[in-house]
Amino acid sequence: MDNQRFLQSPKFINFEITTACHLRCPQCYSSISSREMDKDLYMGYLKQAAKFNVKHINLTGGEPLLCSYIDYAIEAINKLGMKAGIVTSGFNLNPKRLEELMKVGLKFITVSLNGSTKEIHEKSRRGFYISIKAIEALSKTNIFYAINWVAREDNINDFPALVELAKSYKVKRIAIRRSKPNINGEKACEPDKDKMIKLAEFIKLYNSKDININVYNCYPTLANIIYKDEESVPDCGCIAGRKYMAIDVDGNFLPCRLMNYKEKYDSISDYWLNSRVIGMLRSVEENVQSPCRECAMLPACRTCRALCQSLYGDFYAGEKDCPFFKEEKNNRHKNF
Repeated sequence: MDNQRFLQSPKFINFEITTACHLRCPQCYSSISSREMDKDLYMGYLKQAAKFNVKHINLTGGEPLLCSYIDYAIEAINKLGMKAGIVTSGFNLNPKRLEELMKVGLKFITVSLNGSTKEIHEKSRRGFYISIKAIEALSKTNIFYAINWVAREDNINDFPALVELAKSYKVKRIAIRRSKPNINGEKACEPDKDKMIKLAEFIKLYNSKDININVYNCYPTLANIIYKDEESVPDCGCIAGRKYMAIDVDGNFLPCRLMNYKEKYDSISDYWLNSRVIGMLRSVEENVQSPCRECAMLPACRTCRALCQSLYGDFYAGEKDCPFFKEEKNNRHKNF
């Protein structure tokens, strides 16, 4: 296996610290309940992560701010020399609560927002005003904060308005994610090809220094449209098992929080170096099925394995409905 395809230790790990959430978003892919990760289990894995040279810990849920020991969890990350971040709806993020979280060492916050208006946002999420109030409070601090936006058929034309809204609250980054099937298996509300091209063109032409628009690795089809005219296309593909892993509320290891391949190992390092599933993810290029196998964009894309597993029931399935299949292979790609 090509060792250049993966890092020797994960760059970051997602901890599903709780499954509790005050919202019931239509697009949600999490199983909502009132459980949280055992505190001792959390600390054990956190110490392993620090020892294994992991740099970033991302606390997720559910809603991580509902975890009963969230302040302790953040402080522990900080004391072990790693950076702590959370992904949140903005629940209870008022100025006082933000001051408390920053005091225990929270370094970055990502707030989920799917539209510039309540009407658009709540086609896929809930709690529009909760998110807006949180972003407003964040704009008065010096903590790094970003917006997490999922590209969908029902909100993609609203993206320029969302950018303007973000600018008004001094947001420094908008992270774009791909729409995935929800917890009920309902198919993702993906935008059509023309709308994706229009979004890509907007991103390419947007040159403001105020906001960085970042396309997540789980959305390589969009990233490859943006970079298609570049001399060298960067590695935009799935980073599960290559740069990142996840731990669920029960302490199971997963290559990605969206992939239902739960494994138990003695340690994080043992899992990262020896997991069969992780090994499969690192050999997608050799084993992926058509049409991805014949696509020129394969080395930089690999598409989302969680999506293909959900849609086609096969880990190595090609994305059969991909609108950007490009048959002629070339040498414009580089892996890093």
